[in-house]
Amino acid sequence: MGKWKDEIQDHPEVPPALNASSFRCWDFAPGDVTPAHRTQSLDYGIVMKGSVVLELDNGERTTLNEGDTVVQRGTMHTWRNETSEWCKMYFVMIGANPVEIGDKKLVEEFRAAK
Repeated sequence: MGKWKDEIQDHPEVPPALNASSFRCWDFAPGDVTPAHRTQSLDYGIVMKGSVVLELDNGERTTLNEGDTVVQRGTMHTWRNETSEWCKMYFVMIGANPVEIGDKKLVEEFRAAK
């Protein structure tokens, strides 16, 4: 299984500042699992090669294949490459205010992978 590298720690500008944007390319090795995380941004993810599973904190899982696109805002999620092939994704991230539900702000959060 591949080892996850915390790019957020090494590049604090990710996710981008409010009203800024960034474009990232991520390669997920076979078996890679990201930490569960939520970013304070509006994110567009496009699967360019391979397949990846998007898992939400409620356990809901969606398999995305080459050419699929996902849009996320304030979700706690994990990316899992459960295949024997590499997966390449492009992400456009747009800095935003935190999502608010009642009195609670859903700010950035990172948890260890399960």
